[in-house]
Amino acid sequence: MIFGRPTERHLSRRTASNCVPRASNPPMRLLITFSLITTAALAQNIAPQLTADDAVRIREFYRLADQIQNQIWPDWSRTPAPLLLVTPDTEFLTHHTEPTQSLRESRR
Repeated sequence: MIFGRPTERHLSRRTASNCVPRASNPPMRLLITFSLITTAALAQNIAPQLTADDAVRIREFYRLADQIQNQIWPDWSRTPAPLLLVTPDTEFLTHHTEPTQSLRESRR
């Protein structure tokens, strides 16, 4: 050894497997991996889902509208009919071709 450094003879004895760090505690490594995956999964922003009952109500609205709208008002079928469904948790806008800027901002 010269000045605290290993000589070439000592370096040549090292193999690649000696230089690679090994997991000293596989159960701890598994726990950390599980924690990271769980945290990533829970951190995702899940979009609100329409309930089955609300989906039926929306379909029924448009089904009835197709049948009776021109009887109530002539040529009503030519007018777009977006529907805003307000629930206790969120709001759902359907059949709207281009929401206004304020509607887009409220979705965030």
